[in-house]
Amino acid sequence: MKKINYPIFFILVCLLTGCSWIHSKKKDISNRDESIWKEMGSAQFVETGKIVNPQRIANGGNLLIIPFRAGPDVEANDNLDKITLMIIKGVSDIIEENDANLKVLVAQNAQDAEFIIDGHITHVDASTKMNKLILRKNNITLSVKGQMVDRNTGELIAVFTDTLVSNKKEENHRQLGYAIGRNIGRFLLSRSQH
Repeated sequence: MKKINYPIFFILVCLLTGCSWIHSKKKDISNRDESIWKEMGSAQFVETGKIVNPQRIANGGNLLIIPFRAGPDVEANDNLDKITLMIIKGVSDIIEENDANLKVLVAQNAQDAEFIIDGHITHVDASTKMNKLILRKNNITLSVKGQMVDRNTGELIAVFTDTLVSNKKEENHRQLGYAIGRNIGRFLLSRSQH
């Protein structure tokens, strides 16, 4: 009778299960109460959105924007990293331009954050070469889904989705990311100032 080598058995089980039972649970927008996402309607500046607590945004505070991660059907790559940085730049620029009560923090000051924006890039698409040649279409699409939460309490402050499509040859996904970031910033500021 053969003896089981337990260390090798444990490693094999971990590899086969993807170590999913070892990781601690992280807060994720997909784990949030789904009812808030169903309540979202059309919103000014973004495709859909809901400000759950506009007074919290109006009161202001320090905001940390976590780079958006790749969604379920989106490949994580260097281009996606550049897109997400442009989203952050777009939100930051709008907040700075409007002299809002919010202050966007950089990573070195993350511990001072009162609010956190995070999300996923849910769709990145470009026309196929066949469409470009035959139909002369050069469409690109970018979609995001995100939330703003209170860092200390975990309270949901706002949720949003946005999609932009462009058929201009000179535009790329990074420019769409910047525009979506500006849309998110406008959405948060406009709804909090009512």
